[in-house]
Amino acid sequence: MKKMKNKDYIGHGAALLTILIWGTTFISTKILLVEFKPIEILVFRFVMGFLALWIICPKWLKTAGWKQEVVFAAAGLSGICLYYLLENIALTYTLASNVGVIISVAPFFTAILAHIFIGSEEKFRVNFFAGFIIAMAGTVMISLNGAKLQLNPMGDFLAILAAAVWAIYSILTKKISGFGYPVVLATRRTFFYGILFMIPAAWIFDLRFDVTGFADPKNLLNILYLGLGASALCFVTWNIAVKKLGAVKTSIYIYMTPVITVITSVLILSERITWMSGLGVIFTLLGLIISEMKMNPRKLKTIGIFLVFLIPFLFTGCSGGNHESSNSKSAETKEKEPETKIEEKDWSDDFAGLNGAAVIYEPEENRYQIYNQDLAKTRRSPCSTFKIISSLTALENGVIDPDHSVREWSGEQFWNSGWNQDISFEEAFRVSCVWYFREVIDDIGKERMQKELDKLSYGNCDISDWEGKQNTNNNNRALTGFWIESSLKISPKEQTEVMERIFGDTSSYSKESLSRLKQVMLTSQDKEKDIAIYGKTGMGKDNGITTDAWFTGFADVSGQRKYFCVYLGKTNGADVTSTKAKEIAIQIISDL
Repeated sequence: MKKMKNKDYIGHGAALLTILIWGTTFISTKILLVEFKPIEILVFRFVMGFLALWIICPKWLKTAGWKQEVVFAAAGLSGICLYYLLENIALTYTLASNVGVIISVAPFFTAILAHIFIGSEEKFRVNFFAGFIIAMAGTVMISLNGAKLQLNPMGDFLAILAAAVWAIYSILTKKISGFGYPVVLATRRTFFYGILFMIPAAWIFDLRFDVTGFADPKNLLNILYLGLGASALCFVTWNIAVKKLGAVKTSIYIYMTPVITVITSVLILSERITWMSGLGVIFTLLGLIISEMKMNPRKLKTIGIFLVFLIPFLFTGCSGGNHESSNSKSAETKEKEPETKIEEKDWSDDFAGLNGAAVIYEPEENRYQIYNQDLAKTRRSPCSTFKIISSLTALENGVIDPDHSVREWSGEQFWNSGWNQDISFEEAFRVSCVWYFREVIDDIGKERMQKELDKLSYGNCDISDWEGKQNTNNNNRALTGFWIESSLKISPKEQTEVMERIFGDTSSYSKESLSRLKQVMLTSQDKEKDIAIYGKTGMGKDNGITTDAWFTGFADVSGQRKYFCVYLGKTNGADVTSTKAKEIAIQIISDL
């Protein structure tokens, strides 16, 4: 009995360690997606993991025959290759929140498969299903966070397939553990087949063996974390957990992934936790505990009553209102709102080898046209595109009076000669004068600015680094702030959604403020094609190298309004500028 308990402790410890690391990998992946494709990250991390396991145990695994090799191959295909490919492809068709919820169904699929194929080892237990319902409710609360669940059939179906594939991998891992081979050798053999099956995918998704991006220590450290930690170490510890606890018990720890993600977002990314996310964390942990417990009928009856009261929370998480309370549409309009369409576009010719993303959002059709979807969902510093928000907030609160907007220059010589003068609001916006808007934002104040960002659901809404001390490129107080390579982050996709909240039909802002803002944002006008483009550029550097370049806004095209954002990230050997981002955006819009 004591030996059995010790075995369980080892299994639970291994599963917990695995999920603690897997729950934080999204940070490393987001950073790497700026310069690498998903297939490139996948191949690099598992090749690195394979080599690490070979160094740890440089012995050849001789199996009992081809039947065992088939099991290893199936495990590599499912858990190493297909799962990650399906998950990444699903994210290009549907929302990350949908994928987060659906992937958490994996323990349920594992229980079904275990009952069918393992039988006596993995029995159905009532508390498993009770815990599953509670944990799923928590996952819904965390992932959707009160927003509306938008179904996207293709993406959601692929996410379901990913969950089912992971369940298959878990069952195969349990079978492999019965072969009696050392875990490191067995895991390495699984990696081998996984990498082998990636070769066709690498060809389809145009894999580049360009490792120059790893010259950046930030990229190198993150790929090492994914390769050595999340791959080599975690797959070994996960396989140990499956061997000790069984496939079903181990899979239950998947419920903790969104919990770890929330905690990491708060501690590392300084994101704020909402009451819905907090409640979701509690429900998810409660579901995990109940799934693992052995219970008598009285306890199960109590849980049944709790589940009845839980149902309203589940529906609230799925259909609750968005953050945009002041901009929300009527119930009748929402019922008629078309299904979200996400179309993947190939605008690579416009980008001409530059690392970047583009989003065109048409709210009337609820349609997104996106180039480089992973990067389009990655949050970066908004830089001077934030002048749209600071201008609007200042106009609405009387901080800027357009007719008396000149601010006095301090006499300090700046690198941009256009800033070295007394300057008006219109001119400051045109030349993107940082010191002018630094003063404007200080006059707005933290409280009003935070309220405005919350209202707009502007990225991570994080203005904690008000002074901009995180900016490594500049220490001049007049030229730094939370919006310039600092705490505030937003994705290109979110940029288009914010533009719609400001300039869309349901905007809560005054016509006078919007009219003034449109005047300064007008960038180009083609009367023959009936196109008017309004936007703002932005650019940020890290140690003198451009890492973020933007152009975002909206375009009126033949009477239809389209919201857009073009983002360029660091590209080795190329000149990345906000002017180039603007040129790309104008070209894409003109070709629509």
